[in-house]
Amino acid sequence: MAQARRGDTVFCDPPYVAWSDTANFTDYTVGGFGIADQEELASWAERLAADGITVVISNHATDWTRQLYKTAKQIIVDVPRFISRDGASRKAVQEIIAVTANELELRWCQVVRRENNIGSSETRSSNSKTGRQVQLMPASNI
Repeated sequence: MAQARRGDTVFCDPPYVAWSDTANFTDYTVGGFGIADQEELASWAERLAADGITVVISNHATDWTRQLYKTAKQIIVDVPRFISRDGASRKAVQEIIAVTANELELRWCQVVRRENNIGSSETRSSNSKTGRQVQLMPASNI
């Protein structure tokens, strides 16, 4: 992030906060990626936004992450989960996409949502594996 300059966009996909007691893997590095690391990332995002750098961060949509990114534009998407010991119990979970930017840039940001083929609302994707897409575009183009 130290190389980012005004007008750049930085995308961060950190280890997600624990969704439950059993869905809590954060040990991608020695020492893991804990709450303090999540808070530091959010703080970095706010500082970069103040310098004209847009930061997009994805994570689980929990009460805690919604509060952590309360100053950001929050986009909540339903994301299917394909890994489960019981295939019948697989279900979508909510993820948050937090966009930090200066106020002018946020006014130009809007999410396009479409209905999927089973009738629930979710964002669509050209990625056939995930079936979702978030499009951030000038509102005048919609």
